[in-house]
Amino acid sequence: SSLYNVLMNAAGSSSYLLNNDLSVQNNLTIQNGTFDLSSDGGMTSYNLNIGNRLSISGGSLNGRNGLIEIGENLIINGLGTFTCGTGTVSMLSNSGIRTIASRNNAFYNISFDGSASFRLSGNLYVNNDLTISAGILDLGASPSYNVYLSGNWINNASFVPRAGTVIFNGTNQSITKALDETFYNLTINSGNILLNTGVNIVNFFTLVSGEINTQGNSVILGTGVSNTGSFSYTSGTIIGYFERWVNTLETDYIFPVGVSGNTNAAYLRFITNLNPGSVMASFIASDPGTAGLPVTDNGMPVDDVFTDGFWRLSSKNGMSSSDYNIHLNGNGFISHTIDTATRILKRNNNGNWAIDGSHLSATGDVCHRTGLNGISVVSTDFCFGIISCTGGLIGYSDSVCAGDDVVPFINVALPTGGSSYTYTWQYTTELTAVPGDANWTDLTGSNSLTYDYGNLYNSTLFIRRTNGTGCPATYSNIVLIHTFRKPAPGPVHHIPND
Repeated sequence: SSLYNVLMNAAGSSSYLLNNDLSVQNNLTIQNGTFDLSSDGGMTSYNLNIGNRLSISGGSLNGRNGLIEIGENLIINGLGTFTCGTGTVSMLSNSGIRTIASRNNAFYNISFDGSASFRLSGNLYVNNDLTISAGILDLGASPSYNVYLSGNWINNASFVPRAGTVIFNGTNQSITKALDETFYNLTINSGNILLNTGVNIVNFFTLVSGEINTQGNSVILGTGVSNTGSFSYTSGTIIGYFERWVNTLETDYIFPVGVSGNTNAAYLRFITNLNPGSVMASFIASDPGTAGLPVTDNGMPVDDVFTDGFWRLSSKNGMSSSDYNIHLNGNGFISHTIDTATRILKRNNNGNWAIDGSHLSATGDVCHRTGLNGISVVSTDFCFGIISCTGGLIGYSDSVCAGDDVVPFINVALPTGGSSYTYTWQYTTELTAVPGDANWTDLTGSNSLTYDYGNLYNSTLFIRRTNGTGCPATYSNIVLIHTFRKPAPGPVHHIPND
């Protein structure tokens, strides 16, 4: 059927039910009543083509599963409503600036298929997919409006974000464009987002929850040193590359990278000597290898690594720093137990693992390193290193007179490599004994880092055995306390020289 203008203004609650596809060559105006694109409650839906303008100032339009094509403006105001169903609205105008005023009524699918500029005059809600096949989608200036999207973003033409925000709040969504897509503000509220293109965020990036899989593309926050952008992070993971501009000392820059199901965030804090630029980070879920190991950190041997993965950073746009701290979250790591002795190792350009900066004890699953120098323009990797299981050090050998009180044994260096330690001090008078053999006798009540033996009458070896979670029994150094017979008191005789 084809009509030129259609005005629906019936009194009361009249309904207009479509039994065939309808073409309105000029304007469709709904002022009262319900216009339904189905005559059987939605089992069958028909299509509506409007050559010019769709205006709904009262009453309602029920889109069902039909296709609604609009040749000019879409205006919903007053008491007008639009029930989108599961259909598609297609904007077809090929010239001028066209207005989209939906008054917070949601669309299921909306497609911009004409070469005109389609400008929002209110927030746009889309329950499924938004497609820009031709023309321009303009979020409007003074003010700019927002797009709330539960489906896919597909841009094959042009998008002008102005100062608006695009909010992704669906379950499984994607962003597609031939070249990188640019948003002014971007919010990810939930779900999984697949990037089929790179994403640039000019101003504000909000990650409430969900996972962003970059699929080899990058999420970039900020446009330069003078506009680094802002990041509001609650939870969620970027699986792939996240780049952000940095220009401020003593500020924590978070990179919430990781794998599906686990966020392995990296935090950078620049202390001094920052040359502003940008840093790109990613988490690589593979064995980092042991090239260059063992290394020694403040006297402690680091000879193995966690195989769960490693972090890769690179400096861009002239960024450099010779003094920064890093904090890395080993959430979900299972190859070893993270404890206070776990070290952060560093390598440049896939070289050997090395020590840089100073160790701070881990807090929970987060390991810390301070005073690091440099991030390569190619790659600087960080992984977790394992301190060898050692029994620590208990002091030094000594000599006493038989029967004298031995100076209490002290702790010189803590055991390493495990956690939840218990201690047993042992002794033997077999001076050729080695740690762990059958010559040693346990000292009762000796579960302590230090021990006071008391009086000693024979030369004796002492050792501290350590048992801890994640390590076999380890032993300290052996301390020999050698006893000498006490001099017997008596007269002193002088023998003159001949």
